[in-house]
Amino acid sequence: MLARIPKDATHAPLLAAMRVPPSGEVGMVAVRAYGKVVAVVVADEMRDPRLVKGRLEEVAQVAGEATERLLRERRK
Repeated sequence: MLARIPKDATHAPLLAAMRVPPSGEVGMVAVRAYGKVVAVVVADEMRDPRLVKGRLEEVAQVAGEATERLLRERRK
């Protein structure tokens, strides 16, 4: 999804964690493991948002699969 991160108290910790707060829209995608959100990837300074969307979805899929592998190994 493309969205602006609000500059409010709720989002202040997220904005504080960034070196430079985004000036406009950012791309965001949830990383899921076993159907639960375990992380959110945020992309800023996008040259072509259409290309970023597909790439972010790919990153989220691979990160989710890797997280599931790590969790399976930990259970052994």
